[in-house]
Amino acid sequence: QAQRKLDAVIRATGNASGYTAAQLSKLADSLARTSTFDDEGFRTATATLLRFGNIGGANLEKVLKLSADYAALTGGDLVSAAEALGKALNNPAEGLKRLERNFGDLGKETEDAIKLQQDMGNQAGALGLAIEALQKKIGGADETMNAGLTGSMKQLKKALSELLEAGGALADNSAVVGILDAISARLRGLKEVMEGPWSLKLMALMRGGDFLAALGNAAPEAITPAGAGGGAFSLDAQNARALAAP
Repeated sequence: QAQRKLDAVIRATGNASGYTAAQLSKLADSLARTSTFDDEGFRTATATLLRFGNIGGANLEKVLKLSADYAALTGGDLVSAAEALGKALNNPAEGLKRLERNFGDLGKETEDAIKLQQDMGNQAGALGLAIEALQKKIGGADETMNAGLTGSMKQLKKALSELLEAGGALADNSAVVGILDAISARLRGLKEVMEGPWSLKLMALMRGGDFLAALGNAAPEAITPAGAGGGAFSLDAQNARALAAP
């Protein structure tokens, strides 16, 4: 649905952004990889920004990233953030003032420079200065929110959501069902291990990536504590000795 909406906006605006639908779809996928927001959100946000008609070319990617930063900063959703930035950047001399309550003053010198460009009729210059000011003020907020364990859990949730979307578009067949069932089983097994008394040992192993490789070869029912004290664990006969080593 997000892609169809994006295609419709591209046609309606006469491809004023300078991108094809395929290029914009690829851009959405790329941005989603390092963001707390998914590819569908970026596609819809792109369609939202294109409707304003003044954001295209290299500025489009910059404003999409800023939309993610603004959403992360305010706790809102990506599409609403894109709508807010699109409105503000349509008349940056006045529009940015409405956003400043969420991230602080941009500074009188910056505001005056933007207004001067706009008063001179240089809309592109005013837009460029406004984007640069926003990058300095809120740039990187989304990336910061996506760091550490919290970010990793969000990425996992997002990846699972995208997997379900892709699976829903496929025909119902035993191969697809088998793959999804296997993934579900592995995740349930991982949850049981992480909740067990050997979780500290597990986390140490996961940092090296060895545990995940071993988990991929193990049936969930094979994951058991290796001793009464819970100081080690066993996935299967092949990997138990290596994983239980200090």
